[in-house]
Amino acid sequence: VRATSSRFVVDVNRERDDLSKGQGVIITEAWTGEKVLAKELSTEEIESRLKEFYDPFYESLDEFLEKEKKPLFVLDGHSMDSTGSEASGDSGKERPDICIAISNGTASQEIISLFEKEFLSNGYSVEINNPYSGKRGKILHYCSSRDQTQALELEINKRIYMDEETFELKEKNIEKIHSLIANVIKEVQKL
Repeated sequence: VRATSSRFVVDVNRERDDLSKGQGVIITEAWTGEKVLAKELSTEEIESRLKEFYDPFYESLDEFLEKEKKPLFVLDGHSMDSTGSEASGDSGKERPDICIAISNGTASQEIISLFEKEFLSNGYSVEINNPYSGKRGKILHYCSSRDQTQALELEINKRIYMDEETFELKEKNIEKIHSLIANVIKEVQKL
């Protein structure tokens, strides 16, 4: 299940009613604090965006979660800048290659260990719930609240798969990450 719009249109990984300034369901500021909207949206414009993009995403996710066999594992994929920002509380700090976010236990230790071991054994630095814990991540909690469903948020450092200044992709690194994730998924399926 994929979002059909950019996070800068509507962020499906936030609560529908999270209208907080900055990084809410409608992003008003980048992580740097820079304004991203030319003008403040009206209540009607916000609701229109939610109805067009947010609600259909959760309808598709509900449909998926209901029809799939249980137990079910949901992988919520993200990327992160290589250095922290003021808004995220780790300004200027180098970030790990991989962050496994499980908030307060949305996935079993066995699944977490599979991901951690796969990435560590391939030379990547890995941290659990740092710099992101998934605490605000709606998808993680939404999925794991379902019977026999576990969810894990995987944050991949952008420096692994792209040049952050030129945005040039590192195709071989992308293929490697795909392969590592596929390996872990195969192991998760055996559980």
